[in-house]
Amino acid sequence: MNTRWIHPQYTARIRSHCTPSTQLEFSHCTPSTQLEYSHCTTSTQLEYNHCTTSKHLEYSHCTTSKQLEYSHCTTSTQLEYTVTVQPVNS
Repeated sequence: MNTRWIHPQYTARIRSHCTPSTQLEFSHCTPSTQLEYSHCTTSTQLEYNHCTTSKHLEYSHCTTSKQLEYSHCTTSTQLEYTVTVQPVNS
């Protein structure tokens, strides 16, 4: 008998690309990885919503106590477009 039989569990894995340490085909959702479209992992920012620990902010990045529109601000870092530098003569 030359018929090839593949275990249903195995074929399901092939279709969904879902093994413990790999990414899913469409959602890329495994622990400690980023989603394909929302990029949501623990303590990271979403692509469009920019989600931090307990808040969702559309088109705004959230830092400890402020919101900045169209600027990428993280704790103790510089803004992407508005770079803060100390005065030369201080």
